[in-house]
Amino acid sequence: MNRRHLLILAWTLALSGAEPVTGRWRSVTTTKGGIGAVYEFHATGSVTYSSAAIVEMDYQQDANALTLGGRAIGMGWHKDGRLQLNYGNNELEDFSRQGKILDAANPLLGEWTGSRMMEGRRIPVSLQFHAGNKALLVLFLKDTIGRYKAAEKNGEFRLVLPPLPARKITHDSAAGQLTITVDGGDPHQFARF
Repeated sequence: MNRRHLLILAWTLALSGAEPVTGRWRSVTTTKGGIGAVYEFHATGSVTYSSAAIVEMDYQQDANALTLGGRAIGMGWHKDGRLQLNYGNNELEDFSRQGKILDAANPLLGEWTGSRMMEGRRIPVSLQFHAGNKALLVLFLKDTIGRYKAAEKNGEFRLVLPPLPARKITHDSAAGQLTITVDGGDPHQFARF
């Protein structure tokens, strides 16, 4: 998309009164098995959709021991700053920090990305540690690429993810949430992450 198209998109968003939807959004609620969705909207009008396992959990850190979602895990640091989690039985996962260190006194805080073997294939993983001992684990299961654009009315957006059904997106800036509704389906709420 060239600069002119980006300016037109930005102008359309400004006229509609809608807040930009660019960035990553995750399901606020999931199935009983923890399956939800993640959307990443780009300023170019493209979007990446992924079905995802989304797990909110508590964590406790004590030196090189981590309890994550009630499970004891060994942890350590590589010289280059990567985080390594040791689940036992030679099950190790390495994670790289995304962004800057949030708290020098607690370098675990922030987002870490890595990958995990599941059913014979390597899938991307995001692991976020927040103040208050809350963690968010997201396993990206399958990606679909699509497009979105501002609609003519009410600050709504339309989302097209071939071969999936079209979707309508509305943004509630006061609540900081998106509502995404598959044509003919129920609405689902999404929060930035």
